[in-house]
Amino acid sequence: MDNQTKEIFQIKRKILSNPNIILDDIDLMKTLISQSDTISAGNIVDIRSLAMKRLETRIKKVERTNKTIVAAAYENISGTNIIHEALLKLMEINNFHDLENQLLIDLPSILKISNLHLMLENELQEIGPTKLRNCLSLVKPGTVDQYIRAGSQTNIKKITLRRISSASRLVYPNLADEIKSEALIKLDFGSSRLPALLLMGSTNSNQFHSKQGTELLDFFGKAIERILRHWQI
Repeated sequence: MDNQTKEIFQIKRKILSNPNIILDDIDLMKTLISQSDTISAGNIVDIRSLAMKRLETRIKKVERTNKTIVAAAYENISGTNIIHEALLKLMEINNFHDLENQLLIDLPSILKISNLHLMLENELQEIGPTKLRNCLSLVKPGTVDQYIRAGSQTNIKKITLRRISSASRLVYPNLADEIKSEALIKLDFGSSRLPALLLMGSTNSNQFHSKQGTELLDFFGKAIERILRHWQI
């Protein structure tokens, strides 16, 4: 086998092992298509057909990518609008009683969730948790982190999103059997005050899960912190 034959054999073997070398090269594909008219019928491989199929595959891939990007952008805009609307409602609150009403009525509807609950740590809470209303409870120091961990040794984060199989009856008294996912926002009122936890419960197991972004909820939590810091709770 002479050198030229060896070189052709090596090129052929390389192309057979990875056809994309040709299929992804626009100049090579143009040359092959232009030459296909001069090749005898017995030796023709339908290059045009192959190129069109390749092009269709790429177009479909681009379309899928575009749809994903558009869907993600729409979801982000929709989520931003929801948070903004909720914050505008919070800005109307003048006292803690108003906040209770918002947690019970307006905010769950705006946020499109099934239940909203505020858990407040209190140094005087020695015996056990006290339910103030369906949307409020007092708990002993350390309960917030304990609830976030849910029995595991996971690190405490500002925002925790998770699916749940067994919901707390203290937090979701009327919906404990139906709540399937929740978002937890840890609230920091400053170094001299105990933390709190804002809990969003949903009957939809896909509404909150660990792979979601948390930027909007983090912003929402920081706004609530600033409102509650001015009140004695």
